Amino acid sequence: MKPIQKDALKEHSIQIETAVFIVALLLVGFLYVLFYKHYVPYGFDEKYHTIFAEKLFKQSLESMKAEDHDIPIWAVTYPFYHVSLKAFAFLLGNKFFEATYLLNALCVVLAILLIRVFLLRIYPTKEWKERTLYDVISVCSVVFVTASGPLNGWRMYARQSAANPVHNPTVLFVRPFGILVVLAFLLFLESFDKKEPCAGNVVLFGLLSFFSILAKPNFAFVFLPAMGIIILENMIRERSIRIGIMAFLAVLPSLILMLWQFCFITDDSVAIKVRFSFGSFSEFTPLEVVVVSLVTFPVPIILASKKLFVSDVTYRLAIYALVIGWFQMFFLTNGQSGDFTWGYDLAIQFATVVALVSAFKAKLPQWRWTLAFMALVYQVVCGISYLSTVYRTLEIWI
Repeated sequence: MKPIQKDALKEHSIQIETAVFIVALLLVGFLYVLFYKHYVPYGFDEKYHTIFAEKLFKQSLESMKAEDHDIPIWAVTYPFYHVSLKAFAFLLGNKFFEATYLLNALCVVLAILLIRVFLLRIYPTKEWKERTLYDVISVCSVVFVTASGPLNGWRMYARQSAANPVHNPTVLFVRPFGILVVLAFLLFLESFDKKEPCAGNVVLFGLLSFFSILAKPNFAFVFLPAMGIIILENMIRERSIRIGIMAFLAVLPSLILMLWQFCFITDDSVAIKVRFSFGSFSEFTPLEVVVVSLVTFPVPIILASKKLFVSDVTYRLAIYALVIGWFQMFFLTNGQSGDFTWGYDLAIQFATVVALVSAFKAKLPQWRWTLAFMALVYQVVCGISYLSTVYRTLEIWI
């Protein structure tokens, strides 16, 4: 076959792959619209965040609290979701619950799309088979939960949480921003290492970090420290503080915002009553922590690689975030609200996706990658089962 014909065939294959991905994206979006249309009116977090959004700017925080103690008035410190929901509802004729399920489904779709964009930018390929793999992993990334089994009492979400909580609208909302923050950070590192102009990427990284905290600060609790470690490594390797100063200036507004959030929340809010407690809010024993970790993020465990850790900064960032999120999950608690699970959940999703793709690109032993991919497939099956059960029972503690 002539080279021109090969190129034409490759281009045609990529066009088909892209079309199939778009169809899959629309299908997933439609299914999530149906899910949230049914679930939102009954979901605790969904319902009360929607009520808060509707009352925001119309009613004082004190009167909201007096009216219903469950209204999350502390969310005024991260109002991006609620303001966006008000705008969405306005376009729909002030139908807030309809706006909620549409916005939630849109966030899921955006997460899939941005993970695919992220993978194609960080692990570029023009091979349609690899691109198809990226498509599959991107779609799976918003579905998989814990590998339910005898180790954790066949739970899918209860007590140990999972990579894809479906009931919390702000964690759904922050996820697309989080993906963009990580991408901007890695582009900043890339341009700095190549000694190319990087001011634009620094500003983009800083702005996206700020907006992610306005959406939900839990992403920053986990990922900004992980990024700080990467920056510190670079400073030590280059024996220069220049990149450290640039990164600090980029996140300084975010740090100020988080300090304001912490100071604003009143002492009677559960969000501020943080304590050290091994085993998290679920009070797991040491053995339970180990087995729960094994079934919650089996893919990064199966694909753990010193070679990847040394050579791939994206993989290293993913592992740092996962470890930091793990420590927050199992060593910090503010009670049954489990607020230290959200950053951990986001880290699990990111580490699972990155471990799979980086191991595939680095050509780790085929048996390990196949085993890890099959673990993800089972987690996806569990995720579909979980969504189906939530839809039928309107319960999330499963």
